[in-house]
Parts: sequence; C-alpha cells; structure tokens
Amino acid sequence: MDLKHKLVLISMILITILCVSCVSVVSASSLGNDLTDYRLSEQNDLQSSLEYLRNNEDNLINEENPDSADLIKNSSDESTTLNDGEEEEQPDTPDLIHEESTDVNYVYPSNIKKYFLNGILDPKYENKTFVFIGDFEDLGKLTINAPYVNISGLNANLRNIVFDIQKTNVCLSNLNLVLDKEFEKNHGAAIFVASDNAILNNLTINYTVPDNVEAYGILVNEFIDRDVENLRITNSQINFEGHNEDLDVYNCAVKLIGAYDSIMENNTIICSLPLKLIN
Repeated sequence: MDLKHKLVLISMILITILCVSCVSVVSASSLGNDLTDYRLSEQNDLQSSLEYLRNNEDNLINEENPDSADLIKNSSDESTTLNDGEEEEQPDTPDLIHEESTDVNYVYPSNIKKYFLNGILDPKYENKTFVFIGDFEDLGKLTINAPYVNISGLNANLRNIVFDIQKTNVCLSNLNLVLDKEFEKNHGAAIFVASDNAILNNLTINYTVPDNVEAYGILVNEFIDRDVENLRITNSQINFEGHNEDLDVYNCAVKLIGAYDSIMENNTIICSLPLKLIN
C-alpha cells in the first residue's frame, strides 16, 4: 500500500474515533440533564406534598380513627433529636392533671353557682375537671371541698375571687386573678392551701392590697394543726403590692409554713412593700 492510501486510511480512522467520542459526550450530557431534571422534579413534588400535609392536616385525620391525631403528634415528638443523633433534652413539666379526674364541666359566670353552692364545691364533685370560661367578678371565697379536682381556665379572668383548697390532689391552672380587696375569711390569701398534693401552675395573681390589712398571694398551712406535703407552685407570676405600715400585720407574696417536700419552680414574683419603723 502506497503512502497516499495509508494517509487516507489513517484519516478515516481518526474521523471515526472523533465521531464516536462526540456521540458519547452528547449522550452523557443528555443523561446528566435528564437526571438533574428528574431530581428537581422529585424534590418539587416532595415539597408540594409536605406543604399539602401541613395545610390539610386536620382534614387528613380519619374521623373513624381519632387516635391518628395522637399518632401524628407522637411521631412529631419522637423526631425531636439533635444533629449528632442524641435526643434533645426536654424541660421537666409537672403532672398538671391528676389521673383520677375524669368528667369535664364547663363553668361560666351564669352557671358557677350550680357547682359552687354558697361558694363551696361539694364532695360529690370528686374526680371532676372544671374549665372556667369568661369574666367572673366579686364572688369572694370559693372553697374546694372535694378531692382530685382540676380547675383550669380558658381565657378566664377572676376579679376579687379567691380559693380555699381544703382537700387533697387539687390542681389550679391557667387562671388570672385580679384582687384589690381584703379577704379576711380566706386568711387574707388569694390562694389558701390546707391539704396535700396541691398543684398551682401557670397562674397570674395581681394583688393590690388595701391599706393596713393582712394579705398574701399564696398562703400554705397556717391556721391548721398539721403539715402540708407535696405542694407544687410552677410557671406562675405574682405581682403583689402591699400598703401596710402596721408592724403586727403581715403582707407576703408567698408564705409557706410546714410545707414539706414542696417545689417552687420557674415562677416570677414581683413584690412592692413599704418600709416599716422598727423600735
């Protein structure tokens, strides 16, 4: 074979190799673009699905399977972990509702006397939960004379109303108390605790005390002949303003006597008291 034919043959081989390479590059590029488009499409579909679930969570809960709401909540709770795989530490929260309490009663200003007859919650309401709704005024002292009672508020404002806890395992929560009167019949206290295992949680007590009267935000165990145990005061705020210049008359935001194994945690207490002359 002469030199001319050899050059033609080599040129044809080089052209063939170049064509095959170009086709391979184009195919790889197309495949890469297709994969990118697929991944973007898949990601967009996932985001759309998550958005749909967030916007329609309530509608997706099957009415014939109400426990599915708890499953959603539990699944969400179990997923709260740190990036390194360790579980996120959750703050300690009190057991706000006693397990023995079952029936729920909704209390309004119009029907409160149905339950607190003459200001007293009768023992027949043991193991009951009461939800206060609305604005209540000038009812004086409400005595809880039934055990295992939960009283909670739903946008509840109680003006010049105080509580006397006489039985065990009573929980008060989510109540807003506004006081500007003397409550001698409740030993001067917004909340008087005379029994064990009381829980006072997420309460707001604003007490502007009249001049020279004995008053307390929370008073425990005084005037009774035994100790009180396992009191829990948590997540509450007490704003207490005293106006007492009498040395023998006391004003205290919180006064505990013989209250054993009690816990006060995560509370805010703001107290304004006058200076007194001491002989």
